[in-house]
Amino acid sequence: SSTQPRLVSSAWVGTRLLPRLEGEDDFIGLLDDADNVLQILQDPGSGDYWLELPMPEERMSYGKVVSIEGLIELLGNLPRRFRPREFPDFRPQPWGAPP
Repeated sequence: SSTQPRLVSSAWVGTRLLPRLEGEDDFIGLLDDADNVLQILQDPGSGDYWLELPMPEERMSYGKVVSIEGLIELLGNLPRRFRPREFPDFRPQPWGAPP
């Protein structure tokens, strides 16, 4: 629940949370220790995942589409802080535009 965050391992996210994504509005939000968010959404049609870093102060997100393999790799190598510069292949996505 977003109201009760829990400390979990990257492996736990991959094995326990990803299979629980149920629809296009369902997502997993990972928080770093500065409360920056990395969101994970599954595209029900393709089975790929949309990853994004919401940046409210910029009114945009930075993100990219990845396969399950790419997502598992990323989860195993998460940076300490979730900032756009830590994810150089994420692209800017102005709010209101399709991903």
